Amino acid sequence: MSTEVFLNEFAEISEHPYRILSQYKKEGKKVIGVLPYYAPAELVVAAGMVPMGIWGSNKKTIAHAKEYCATFYCTIAQLALEMLLDGTVDIVLARYERKREPLEYRLFAKNKLVLLCAQDTALARKYPSGSSISLRDAQGEAFVLLEKEHHIGQFVREQFVQYGMKVKVLAEVNSFDTAKRIALSSGAVTLSPYPLFSTDPDLERQGNVYFLKNMKSSHHSYLCWRKNMYQTRYMRDWIALLEEGAQQ
Repeated sequence: MSTEVFLNEFAEISEHPYRILSQYKKEGKKVIGVLPYYAPAELVVAAGMVPMGIWGSNKKTIAHAKEYCATFYCTIAQLALEMLLDGTVDIVLARYERKREPLEYRLFAKNKLVLLCAQDTALARKYPSGSSISLRDAQGEAFVLLEKEHHIGQFVREQFVQYGMKVKVLAEVNSFDTAKRIALSSGAVTLSPYPLFSTDPDLERQGNVYFLKNMKSSHHSYLCWRKNMYQTRYMRDWIALLEEGAQQ
């Protein structure tokens, strides 16, 4: 089959996702919507279901979601929350830092806040990757921080005050991924929830991870749905499957 045929097929699917969704359903397959990029698609496949990406909608305006999200939040995540709040989708697995009143929540996984640093830092030379350290041990390193408006950015600054630390701020950014890349390429350190680094090959090659003593964040992963929503048997089974996988 030629490359042109493949590209035309991909274009047809991407432009008409409801058609492929309807096709899966006609074949008797169960389809689970997943958010890129950290959704546990392997669990969905292992359960005999089809993971289908939720990328928001070009026909929707972010109205309800902006009441709960900062303006710099990922547009895909905001549109997904919008679709959850207006009833377009039923259940979402997502990472939140505070709860939205119209939704029910069930804790899926607690995220540990870790410190990531480049391997050419004094911290990396002193402590092996995977060690548990105090935030104060990073005194003297240059930090890449999330902006003050971000929940984690605000939380980290509060920790600096609590520990009496005056730190050099190399950069302030609006995403974990940007902070990680700058820190690794600039001989600096940054903080973020652990799952964002756990499967990243760049981490193994360039960075050290340290678990921080006496530091807890409320930035956890939740399964959430609209209050008083009726759950079908398949919804209940999917929730149970995800919770079982998280415990393992």
